Amino acid sequence: MNAAAFTAATISIGFLLATALPISAIATDVACNPNGTQPELNGCAYADFKKADDELNALYQLQITRLTDDANKKNFRIAQNAWIAFRDASCLYEVGERTQASGSMWPMRQMNCQTALTLKRVDELKEYVACTTAEDFCPE
Repeated sequence: MNAAAFTAATISIGFLLATALPISAIATDVACNPNGTQPELNGCAYADFKKADDELNALYQLQITRLTDDANKKNFRIAQNAWIAFRDASCLYEVGERTQASGSMWPMRQMNCQTALTLKRVDELKEYVACTTAEDFCPE
């Protein structure tokens, strides 16, 4: 594997790892019940985040396949990884570390924050995907 391929593979793996949820933060096997117990509310928050994250990843994959310039692909990957790091750090700032407060509500609050920021990023990626003309200065 040449250096460019290794770098691309490393960035792709980094993107996938960065989007992984901290499994210890959420009980992913608890069904969502919006009128239920805190674990069930946490399950709803996780389901909402998963839906937003799936849409984000689909748009990311669509945009990355549309880019023809290798440097732009690399820069888009780097930007997305930086955005994920920002999202996660921003939510830790807003919600706090799990050990600081919130108790059993922390996973729900953390996922709600991540969902809100992910949906904003989804809107940004939709704009990239919708960009189709040279007059719009679309990334190549």
